[in-house]
Amino acid sequence: MNSQVFNFVLTGSALACYAYLLHLILKGQVRAYLALFLNLIVLFLSNVAELSLYNTPIYAKVFYIDDLLRQALVFILVISLVYRALTTQADKIWLGRWLIIGATLLAAIFIGWALLHPDRTFIRSMTNAVRNLSVTAMVMNLILWMLLLSSRTFDRRLLTVISGLGIQMAGEAIGQSLRLMTPALTPYGNFVLILSHFLCLAIWISAFRQTPRPVRPPAPPAPPPVAE
Repeated sequence: MNSQVFNFVLTGSALACYAYLLHLILKGQVRAYLALFLNLIVLFLSNVAELSLYNTPIYAKVFYIDDLLRQALVFILVISLVYRALTTQADKIWLGRWLIIGATLLAAIFIGWALLHPDRTFIRSMTNAVRNLSVTAMVMNLILWMLLLSSRTFDRRLLTVISGLGIQMAGEAIGQSLRLMTPALTPYGNFVLILSHFLCLAIWISAFRQTPRPVRPPAPPAPPPVAE
């Protein structure tokens, strides 16, 4: 299988996963997971655009610009989940706000440094920016996971979505770092990126396929014995 056929198969599989996830979220979770829904739409459209531009002179630039956009949207998704999880708890509203402000400033510094101090090539500069944003989102995701566990939340779907994000963020950080080390490690970095993304999609699909268990009403009290 040559690279073009492999790319079409891989992109087609990802598009099928995005479409299925959009279908599952549309069944009743759009409001709760609006940021994830919009992120999946951007993933779908950007992959279609890249597929149509494959083997063209501008493909590389379009891919890396889309990659940075996708990573920024994932970061926004993490921020939205932090806001949802912490601002609903009165004693942790201040913590959620400071986490969001700190993470946004850190991400802006990382991206600004990568873009204002360009590397030898455009691709390396964009890879560096995506890697830095991935690390920031991964740290935020880990903090959110620990906070949710400490609050003993029973929202299993939210915890599962965050788990999928954590796997993807870790894979992004590792894969982009391998790309930056040496060209010989680029295929391994690509493999880690692809594997972590599909693992994340599989976890998200399992999360939204689960139906919440109905809460059984308490049994009515037994009638008092009738005196004879």
